[in-house]
Amino acid sequence: MIQNVHSYLMPTYGDREIEFIRGEGAYLFSSKNTKYLDFGSGIAVNSLGHCHPSLVKALRDQSSKLWHTSNLYLNKNQEEYAELLCKHSFAEKVFFTNSGVESIECGLKVIRSFHYHHNNIEKKILFHLKEHFMEELLPRYLLNKIKNILRFLTLCCQVLCKYLSMI
Repeated sequence: MIQNVHSYLMPTYGDREIEFIRGEGAYLFSSKNTKYLDFGSGIAVNSLGHCHPSLVKALRDQSSKLWHTSNLYLNKNQEEYAELLCKHSFAEKVFFTNSGVESIECGLKVIRSFHYHHNNIEKKILFHLKEHFMEELLPRYLLNKIKNILRFLTLCCQVLCKYLSMI
């Protein structure tokens, strides 16, 4: 982004001097044609890299058919991908979501459903964190959870790449 130009974007990240205009695999290229290794992956959005031919082809093919439908409707591609994830992970079922808020909502519903199914209807509070837990154990607990999530996301990416190579 050129400095000293009026912008409608909030200055959340300060002055931005580098503008990327294209990407290839794990690399980004600036408007000055400088090559950079993309360590940020679009803040974990582009974990598969940029413009992989199989992914571009799959996106082109799908976008010429259908952009998106709600989870309310059957989607055979979604079913196939869920099956691959379940067969190559710990999961028995998969819930596809587009935001962290939806993931949390799903988790809360699963917890409520579990307790309802087991007649624990008096369960109203999901958890209670004591002060010492917050100070000593919570950071370690969260770090372990984050590591597990990253392992699962890596597995998802591997399965997706395998799936894309089959189509």
